[in-house]
Amino acid sequence: MVDRRGLARAAVFALECALLDLESRLREVPLRHLLNPKASSSVPVNGALGPLATLSELDLSQALDLYRVIKLKVGVGDPRHELERLGTLTRALPAGATLRLDANGAWDRPTATRAVIALAGLPIECIEEPLAVADPEALAELQSLAGFPLALDESLPRLLAGGLDLARFPVRRAVLKPAVLGGLKCTLDLAHRLHRAGIQAVVTSVVESAAGLWPTAQLAAAIGSPIAQGLATASWLAEDLGRPPLPQVGALTLPDRPGSGFEPD
Repeated sequence: MVDRRGLARAAVFALECALLDLESRLREVPLRHLLNPKASSSVPVNGALGPLATLSELDLSQALDLYRVIKLKVGVGDPRHELERLGTLTRALPAGATLRLDANGAWDRPTATRAVIALAGLPIECIEEPLAVADPEALAELQSLAGFPLALDESLPRLLAGGLDLARFPVRRAVLKPAVLGGLKCTLDLAHRLHRAGIQAVVTSVVESAAGLWPTAQLAAAIGSPIAQGLATASWLAEDLGRPPLPQVGALTLPDRPGSGFEPD
């Protein structure tokens, strides 16, 4: 994706991360304090276990030792079978644990409607991108039926570019990817505007290397949302450019040293 200047947003994000890392080192503060002097050093994160269809009970059990929010991909199998499986899984969850579902735009409107109705009352934390066509009116109607947040992710940049009024945001949550949106500062500004409109914000990675994951985690700390963030992705890479931020008991703990935290190997 490109911004209005014709620049690749991911490239702008990468350059800004490097410059803010340098500036925070020169100012001798962690990057998050450059963005928000009151930022915490702890960022809650969710576990991510991939498609529901391939989930094993052992994988879920092990993930629940670390995380209270488990993210699963849905919309890849028969919807009726997926809903039955989700019903079984949620009944076996320990108290306080929830499932975050990502449909990736796989459902049409009738299927999504059946899903949110069937999942009512279950420990579902959120459903991301429930509709194949992210029509604001249809999303708003679907959100009115759901007892949990729905979220915009992939469709968010397009809707924002189309002039979506945050005061009329159709769902209760937005997923923010600074590498897609074009940088840390513009994402922080968007998060503030969403907060004022009563919309939750969750920062997620696009499976960056440690060079991008560290500043993204610093941004999440600066935003300060208590919701689990989508930043426990370092283990998805076989090799990395440096040591990434690693979750411990459902959270990333960021260092107090100057900079973003990234040190290249």
